[in-house]
Amino acid sequence: MRRCDPEQAADTFFALLTDTLESPSRLGTCCIPAAELRVIADAAVDVFLRASGSD
Repeated sequence: MRRCDPEQAADTFFALLTDTLESPSRLGTCCIPAAELRVIADAAVDVFLRASGSD
C-alpha cells in the first residue's frame, strides 16, 4: 500500500461503505440482507485496496 494519512484512509474506506448503503437502505430505514451487505463490503475493500495500491 502507498503511504498515506491513516485518518484520511479510514474516512475514504468508511465513505465507500456508507455511501453505497444509503440508497438501498433508504437512509437507514430498511434492513439490508446479510448477503447483500457482504457483497457491498467486499466491493468496498476491493476498490479501496486497488486505489491504495503500491506506487
